[in-house]
Amino acid sequence: MSLLVKGGDVSGEIATHAALATVHQDAPALIDADVATHAALATVHQDAPALIDTDVAAHDALTTGVHGSGASYLALHPQEGIEVARLVWLAASTRPVSDLNRTTALSFTDLDLTTDTSAVAVFALMGIVANTDSYSSGANVVHLRRNGDTPTFAPTVHFSTVVGPEGRGDLSPIVAMDSGQVIEYEILLSGTGQYDTFINLLGYTE
Repeated sequence: MSLLVKGGDVSGEIATHAALATVHQDAPALIDADVATHAALATVHQDAPALIDTDVAAHDALTTGVHGSGASYLALHPQEGIEVARLVWLAASTRPVSDLNRTTALSFTDLDLTTDTSAVAVFALMGIVANTDSYSSGANVVHLRRNGDTPTFAPTVHFSTVVGPEGRGDLSPIVAMDSGQVIEYEILLSGTGQYDTFINLLGYTE
């Protein structure tokens, strides 16, 4: 019985060695495949710098200009440029003009708004209040305009023929400023009466 055990052991070893022989026979093909794989990887690594450079260049190009649907829109709607204005609303409005008890006309007078705006402000949002103290005749108004301009039409507030608060006139126009943030105002009285004019700065754009 001991010979059978030994025989069984020998058969097992023979089977193991046979399997190893197959592995060794297959080894060259496996090595060739591995070498080929490493060769392909070497090519990828060699090409990688050029591919990266191409990719970086492509992304650099995307950092400028307009792309995608934006480019399509501009093709249909060409324009020189787009500027966005910022509106500054004053938490506490100022009153640069308080003209009281006027009975004679005042020609266009400079109104400097630099103190309450900014060096790049371009439009002023004004608030005009016109009160009539007494009225006898005529059409009496307040005009605003950009400094130095002679527009065919300017923001206008009419003094009422009604005396007192019930006849108060008011308007909140937007007026262009010159490069020094200056506008002009005029109190035009063509008849007789007495009037109060208040001009307030509510905000500005830049």
